[in-house]
Amino acid sequence: MKFSTSYTPVTTAFTLMGKSDLKEFYEWFMSNLPYCIEELMQLVRSTPGFENWNPDYSPESLNSLGDWFSVKAKKRRLSQQEIDALSSSNDGSAETSPWDLTDETKTLAAYVGMYYGQVALENFPSLKWKQQLENKKLVISVSP
Repeated sequence: MKFSTSYTPVTTAFTLMGKSDLKEFYEWFMSNLPYCIEELMQLVRSTPGFENWNPDYSPESLNSLGDWFSVKAKKRRLSQQEIDALSSSNDGSAETSPWDLTDETKTLAAYVGMYYGQVALENFPSLKWKQQLENKKLVISVSP
């Protein structure tokens, strides 16, 4: 199975995966984690106004990162076909939004989440990345 950083943790894809696919995703996630964080660092520092961002894994580094992400996050309007497909897949209990985040924004959100997890690990040594196979809604988390 091929994975991409352009995903959202609330996707139903995880609920459709078997344990072997979930393990494969975890291995992919962990092996790509350092590269994704390195790419995030380069993206932030190449943005005017954020050249001096210090990715030192301190809680304070998250403030500037949040400011950067708020500038970079973009949404896109869904086509009527996409809205219809989403509407038909839900049980009618929720209204379908006419917009979604761009794939680039989803990728950046994954990178920011990876960095955030590493900040937690650096500042709380008892934490570690762990795969939660008991509940598919918690595929990967930082836990004690």
